[in-house]
Amino acid sequence: MSEKKFINLEKDPEYVDDYVVFKSTKFGKTYYLDSPVKEYTEYELEEYIMKLEAYKKKRRKKAWMYVGIFVLFCLVLSVIEGYQNDELVKNGKVKEVMVLGKHIEEEYIILKHPTLELFDNNKMKKIWVKQELYDKVYPTDKVRIIEYKGEVKLDPRYEDKDLVIQKYKFGR
Repeated sequence: MSEKKFINLEKDPEYVDDYVVFKSTKFGKTYYLDSPVKEYTEYELEEYIMKLEAYKKKRRKKAWMYVGIFVLFCLVLSVIEGYQNDELVKNGKVKEVMVLGKHIEEEYIILKHPTLELFDNNKMKKIWVKQELYDKVYPTDKVRIIEYKGEVKLDPRYEDKDLVIQKYKFGR
């Protein structure tokens, strides 16, 4: 195995077995280049290094652009969700409905959704909830919901602990 040697631009680049060791004063880095550049002169090597650095800079810029687009996407998504919640509260019908039962629905073997069965206007409705709310609610309790365009959703103005109006508080 051969040794790696460092050189300056004033000297010719050293050729060690299958690669070239080249120290650039412009970028202050040492480069270990493949064998296709063995026939390059010092000037050509410096030009090759400049192209290499430009390529790396372009890739870094592209990566930061993707990160920025992702952050922007997340911000836009949260603004849209906030707007939808405002629209739901403004135009929806606020109700307190009784919980008849609860169960866990399974989809595709993997997905499990805690579900509450609600009784409203002589109709039975199902709504998916978080596990914490599912554990807290018992049958005969009331839950705050908003009905909008035929859909039932939990009231976004309340936290999980405030969504439930417990009928009987003893023994819990």
